[in-house]
Amino acid sequence: MQNSNIKQLEVLLSEKKIAEALNLLQAFAETQKNGSALNAIDEMKLIYGQMLNFALKGTSDTQREQIFMQLLYKSYALFDDLYEIYQSRNSSFFEYKQKQERKQLSIITCIENLYTLQDKIALNDLLADVFNKKDNDLESNKTQTYYFDLFYSILIVNRLTENEQTKLTDFIADENFSIDFRGVIVSALMLSTLSFFQVEKIVLLLTLCRSKDEMIRLRALVAIVFICQRYAKRIGIYKTLVHKMRKLSADSNFTSELEIVICHLIRSQETENLNRKIKEDLLPDMMRISPKLNEKWNDSKTNNFDEETSMDEMQELFDEIGLSEKLQQLGELQREGSDIYMSTFSSLKHYPFFDEAFNWFMPFNPKNESIKSLFENDNDIFSLLMSNNMMCDSDKYSFCFSLMQLPDSQMDFMKHNLKTEIEQIKTDINDRSLKDLKLTFSLKANNYIQNLYRYYKLFKHTMSYNPFLHLSELTDITFLWQWLDKKNILSIADFYFSKKMYTEALSLYTRMNLENSEDIDLLCKLAYTYQRVGELEKAVDIYTKIELSAPEKKWVLRQLAICYKKLKNIEQSLLYFQRLLDYNPEDYKLLLNVANCLFEQKKYAEALALYFKINYFNPDNLQVIRSLAWCSFLCEKLEQAERYFGKITIEKFSTIDFIRWAFIRFYQGDVDGAIELFQKAYSSDLNLFEEIFEMVSTELKDFKLQEKQLWNLREYIKLRIN
Repeated sequence: MQNSNIKQLEVLLSEKKIAEALNLLQAFAETQKNGSALNAIDEMKLIYGQMLNFALKGTSDTQREQIFMQLLYKSYALFDDLYEIYQSRNSSFFEYKQKQERKQLSIITCIENLYTLQDKIALNDLLADVFNKKDNDLESNKTQTYYFDLFYSILIVNRLTENEQTKLTDFIADENFSIDFRGVIVSALMLSTLSFFQVEKIVLLLTLCRSKDEMIRLRALVAIVFICQRYAKRIGIYKTLVHKMRKLSADSNFTSELEIVICHLIRSQETENLNRKIKEDLLPDMMRISPKLNEKWNDSKTNNFDEETSMDEMQELFDEIGLSEKLQQLGELQREGSDIYMSTFSSLKHYPFFDEAFNWFMPFNPKNESIKSLFENDNDIFSLLMSNNMMCDSDKYSFCFSLMQLPDSQMDFMKHNLKTEIEQIKTDINDRSLKDLKLTFSLKANNYIQNLYRYYKLFKHTMSYNPFLHLSELTDITFLWQWLDKKNILSIADFYFSKKMYTEALSLYTRMNLENSEDIDLLCKLAYTYQRVGELEKAVDIYTKIELSAPEKKWVLRQLAICYKKLKNIEQSLLYFQRLLDYNPEDYKLLLNVANCLFEQKKYAEALALYFKINYFNPDNLQVIRSLAWCSFLCEKLEQAERYFGKITIEKFSTIDFIRWAFIRFYQGDVDGAIELFQKAYSSDLNLFEEIFEMVSTELKDFKLQEKQLWNLREYIKLRIN
């Protein structure tokens, strides 16, 4: 069966078109040679046909809606099973490989093994107290194996049995087991549900959203957002899930923490651009000044320079190439929670530790077998460094593995240079905890989401569904937003707005019917989002409403002027720009906009007078010089036009500059000079030449250049250039 038919099946089921869905399911079952599925489909068709027949005859049936929903549930379940068979035969995705390799694993057996091992460890500790003899390898050797087995047994399970649900619930709540590992199990449950839908798995995760353990609660919340995203068109049809979400949404802590999780997921969409900016902008600057920094560093050691003086000189070097500002911006992004370490640590995921999927979900712990040797002799320095909440667990492990490769001399140097930074980290942590106790959850949420991002981006195997590729769909998930109150939704919408994700912000603003709001600031945001997504008429309507309430709000007048200009309503645009000039008559940017409006109205003499005024105060503004040159020509001041074009150096000429100057030469009868300039315009940008030539030609139709002349000129240019 083709992927297009599988997609069509999903659409039909989401639209509750059971008849067409059953026909496609039948074809799907035939390609998979699945006799039991074909029998089930025949039975469902019979029941559905009878139900429809009774409905058409007007027969009353109070169970009809319930029967219909049961048929829909069964259709979805059949689709899940058939798709699973199809994927197991054709897919190279990680979870399907694991299902083949580890199909012997049993959740119940894995949990029982861990409880048995726990009893042995307790006995071992008791014997150690009595006989002063302990098997130190008992816990480390078997515990990790059993933990891995349980992780994978959950990852590969399609449908949990009632007994498995009970055992898992009890196990995750059992404080005798490490909270770190119990958190990994929640992540495994998320991966399993994203791979294969089951209401019972989702119910278990929703129950965990109220856990008293912050890590369990956080991971369950992230899982629920991803699952709502993955099954957006399906999840709302199950009454059990609707009832569970309704109960959870009554808890303000749940909705508050859900809001935090969603905002950090939104922030993760910046990671690729930020990563690119660091690689293409910041690192080249660092590489460029690296020789000078090394030179100053060596001089300071050789000549005993004052450390403060050396730092001042380095700061001057940073300022000289604009690096200080970039580093400051990067620091601000880091404090906000942006993922600035992805570019640094993405290349440090080649260690064998990261070959194991389990380890990507393991919280950082200095006692982890893979890194504990690093902390044996100097626990203080590195423990403080690892308490940096701005670095996610995965990157902390990477950092440790890198340090373990260093020779002793370099390690000592590293320790020396980290002391100041470590004290700063310690101060920052104390300051944050004093200022905002709730910040802890947000920091941990950001940390975990960064871990997940790295797993889906950098793990050597690929999962069948990557939630980070679908985050743009978040605002379309009705099932998710219906459980958040207006305050939460507005906060998330404002977060989208602050990140310049205007389409998503608008989706949430309109969901709350803000058009009828009396809050001026909210209306301004709504109008601006309409403006940024190109719905200018709606933006103008709201700006006009705001203007009636706050006529002196200059920002609104400016946006109205801009919107009207884009709508080609130059008269209205000019009106608003002139109103703004009443507040600040010498604002050259406003004067320039007014002049441009007059130009578009073909009031060239008035526009030229304003361009002169602006040029007097801003003689080096190339935009104004260009306007002066062309407007002078349109006012038939040919020498003046030539003079102003001459003020623009040839390397600053754009395509439109070449074309306009060429027309001036042509108008003066210098055909060869004009053709030479046209040729430069054509060679500088082939795609733009035709478009700009047509635009300038249109401006000149009222300027004594006949259509036939323009036609001949265009043909001659192409002939000469070819």
